[in-house]
Amino acid sequence: MVHRKFLAGVLTAVTVLALSSLTIAQSSSTRHHLTIDDLIEIKHPSNPVWSPDGRRIAFIWERAGIRNLYVVNVDGSSKPVVLTSFTTDGVSHAFWSRSGDVLYFPHEGTLWQVSLTGGEAQAAWTTGAREAQFALSPDGTRVAFVRSSKDEAGSRSRDLVVRVLANANEVLLLTESTGSRVAAVLLCHGNRGW
Repeated sequence: MVHRKFLAGVLTAVTVLALSSLTIAQSSSTRHHLTIDDLIEIKHPSNPVWSPDGRRIAFIWERAGIRNLYVVNVDGSSKPVVLTSFTTDGVSHAFWSRSGDVLYFPHEGTLWQVSLTGGEAQAAWTTGAREAQFALSPDGTRVAFVRSSKDEAGSRSRDLVVRVLANANEVLLLTESTGSRVAAVLLCHGNRGW
């Protein structure tokens, strides 16, 4: 009797092992192997920025080296909404308008904007010169940036400019051109000691 129970136990154990091996073999044959395409589809969020009212966050979502701008409600009530659809390069960072209904971001050497109420992203202004290092004023009404240009003689200059967002008025704060680096340093330091 003990021998039969032992034999039945062994037979049961072998059956369970055989069935589990069959299940493992079947699941491994249907398992999806990670591919390059799978890796490309992974999105990497970065550079989150709170909206002025604190209800939304704008962020960059990078996929395959291309960075686009998204916005999402802080309370989790919706999925992220894509605001730009660039197919090359994309967005590096963004900042909100004072009212919180527009996002600004540098792209292709100028400042761009996109409305949260819809519409395509577009240049906030165009000057033909390359502009970079945009910084919003604390009150959200102006933006400071560096504008690089070249004159007819081929001389390059870099200007520190402040632009009023509401009416496009600009103030040139500082010019740095070939041979005028000393003047720029003096302007920056207020001519102390000269």
